[in-house]
Amino acid sequence: MLPVNTCGGVRLHEPVVQIMRNSSSSDRVLGIASIFAGMVVVAATIGIVFLGAERLLRSDTEAAAVKWAENVLANAPDFDAILAGETPSERNLDFLSIALRGGDIFRFKIYDAEGRLLRVSDDMAAGGSDPAAPDGQRIEFAPPVLAGKVYSQARKGTPPGRPEFYTEAFVPIVDQQGDILAVIDIFVDNTQRRALYLQWLAGILGALLIIAAMGVAVPATSLWIRTRQKRVAEQHLRFLAQHDTLTGLANRTRFLENLTEALESHAEEGRQLALHFVDLDRFKEINDAFGHSEGDAYLRDIAERLSKLVDRPEYLGRLGGDEFAVIQPELSGVKHGEMYAERICSALTGTYDINGYEVVSTASVGVAVAPQHGTSAAQLLRSADVALHQVKFAGSNAIGVYTADLDDLLKRRLALQTDLRKAFENDWFSLHYQPQYNLKTRRLTGFEALLRMEHPDRGFISPADFIPVAEEIGLIVPLGEWVLYEACRTAVYWPDHIALSVNLSPAQFRRGDMPKIVENVLRQTRLAPHRLGIEITEGLLMESSQGVLDQLQEIRELGVALVMDDFGTGYSSLSYLWQFSFDTIKIDRSFVHALGSGSNVESLLQSIINIGESLDLRVVAEGVENVEQAHFLMANSCRHVQGFLFGRPVPEGDVTAIIEKDLRNAETTPNESGRPSRHTVAA
Repeated sequence: MLPVNTCGGVRLHEPVVQIMRNSSSSDRVLGIASIFAGMVVVAATIGIVFLGAERLLRSDTEAAAVKWAENVLANAPDFDAILAGETPSERNLDFLSIALRGGDIFRFKIYDAEGRLLRVSDDMAAGGSDPAAPDGQRIEFAPPVLAGKVYSQARKGTPPGRPEFYTEAFVPIVDQQGDILAVIDIFVDNTQRRALYLQWLAGILGALLIIAAMGVAVPATSLWIRTRQKRVAEQHLRFLAQHDTLTGLANRTRFLENLTEALESHAEEGRQLALHFVDLDRFKEINDAFGHSEGDAYLRDIAERLSKLVDRPEYLGRLGGDEFAVIQPELSGVKHGEMYAERICSALTGTYDINGYEVVSTASVGVAVAPQHGTSAAQLLRSADVALHQVKFAGSNAIGVYTADLDDLLKRRLALQTDLRKAFENDWFSLHYQPQYNLKTRRLTGFEALLRMEHPDRGFISPADFIPVAEEIGLIVPLGEWVLYEACRTAVYWPDHIALSVNLSPAQFRRGDMPKIVENVLRQTRLAPHRLGIEITEGLLMESSQGVLDQLQEIRELGVALVMDDFGTGYSSLSYLWQFSFDTIKIDRSFVHALGSGSNVESLLQSIINIGESLDLRVVAEGVENVEQAHFLMANSCRHVQGFLFGRPVPEGDVTAIIEKDLRNAETTPNESGRPSRHTVAA
């Protein structure tokens, strides 16, 4: 439960995603506004061009009308008579007829200055030779005409015989003083001219539309690209916010959401589910020994193995550095959950190739079942964590199912953690020493230093209770150094033939400086190295890397003896005896206590003693509490013993009395029979 490797860097929160969404919305609004503005510009440009074309067409038409009028005035033989209302002469009629047929002018009307109609060219347009006589019509001239300016209006040829598009232009005839003499209303055929203008306008508009399309397409394409990029980025951010970047599994937040959904669906249907809280044993050691990159590869391998056990990917998540969680749906009972937890342990237990090294890895699993152990995701996760905590406290590489009693144990353990810190600060720790004897010579050979803790209110607390807690909270490292120093400082005053043995925790080897610490303590206390024995359990060898074995070898090279404690309780004790050079093996007390139980333990003990003798190892039997056990060991050549029969652990002040008693016994002639007695062996 050590979150060494994080979930791949950075945890992204929902506000980050919301910012991306707001940014995307702003870009979308900006893009739409740009497109709209582009369309407005295009429409305005079209309107401007169209109006400009109409104005140009009108200007050309008026110019043509004026030119026609000037031509008539200048060249007609007697146009002044027509303006005066007289009947046109033959010469005028011929001239006017030619003028109407030769250009875009297809009709004209002549008004006097008062607006009375004088002549209409309808008959001439129809092929006649005489303009129509006045019919009494009178019109009001537009202000520009009254001001002596040409005024025109565009028309559509709705009456029969009119062009499709034409312009009616009023051309005033003025004298030298600027007075209006008459007004000629000239009808100009603009059908072809307008078609040319429309064609020209279409070309201009086409070019404008292409330019406008490009102007709109560029921001529109840019908007599409940016929107797509931001959508992808938003999806990536959402993935990062919900998943572990290293393994791709759901992170704690997402997994708890998935667990909540699963709990709700199972509760509605009255079904059970199990939550398995998985913790990798010794992951920190692997990370420290091989580096974070190899540790990451190891975690990915673990995630891949777990993925094969789940039916749905959302039922698996990585909650921390070396913590994973698995949802087991459709549970038939607690036993079913235990069986699935065993599958998880089996899948994760084995050898892993890390940078060319084969590392043995195991896992611990805490199991909680809903609804018995919790109805919410937080409650169920806490229950599974409590169960896992108990498994780790008991030694790891196992499974544990939550029970209500575990809460009380956890509370007591938390209280003990507080007491341990106070104990270290307030000198509640002390050392006791248990004597070791040679059965054959009946002489004292040494002492084992044992740590004790006395609470001011609760008295002595068992090492079996506080040592695991000290290891769990990291206090065992400074505490272990203190034990080693105090024990060596005390033993330096003992006779030279009295040895000292001190237990070291696996946690003390994780920093990699244990040989240096031992060397410094020996130098400071001036204890001879050959008088010190370092006791380690087989678990340290089974669970540790090459670096730990190297440290043990360095300690042995200092002249310090290495002792394998609790021999026979592991899985491969024999292999370590020939792979590594030990000086002493200590037979676990469980074998000695089982003597006489009829479980063939006698044969096993004989085998262990024979193995020790064949490898020239010193064999010490622990837990000897009665004479029968001592007789059996003596009869089977186990010469070194430790147990209550020979002496209980005593404080430092009582050690001197034990040593002095042994020295007095040395002056007495030994029992030649070799049989131990209470008088000669009891301290």
